[in-house]
Amino acid sequence: MGGIARWWRQPDHYDWLSSYLHARGFTRPAQILMACIATSGTLVPINALWGPASTNQLALIVLGVVAGVAGIAYAVLWLTRWPSRSQSIGFALTIAGSIGLGSWTAADPTVGLMSCAALAVSGGYLAFFHTAKLVTANLAIA
Repeated sequence: MGGIARWWRQPDHYDWLSSYLHARGFTRPAQILMACIATSGTLVPINALWGPASTNQLALIVLGVVAGVAGIAYAVLWLTRWPSRSQSIGFALTIAGSIGLGSWTAADPTVGLMSCAALAVSGGYLAFFHTAKLVTANLAIA
């Protein structure tokens, strides 16, 4: 049990991994990749309008608009500068929350299950940059 408790209390790797990427010149490619992931949030409103049926169409449209605006905002952030630790956490949790809420509105359980697979993106990001507690939050959303 001591190993799990030690793992749970570990600090995040945000500063170390950010410094590593900066030192090796991988910052810009990472920013572009993360902006592409953030921009994928703009697909949610399109799915809300033209995708499969949902249990609550109005909730899905509202979620879609919020996810789309957040996706654009985070894409701009990633393309203009490296985010702070708090912005990075907000980015990952916004993605996870949007995916989780979107999966709850899916009328077809298969669609909800497939959308939860997308949580691997935010889970991987949180695992590399942040703490076990945040990875657990992502898992709870799934």
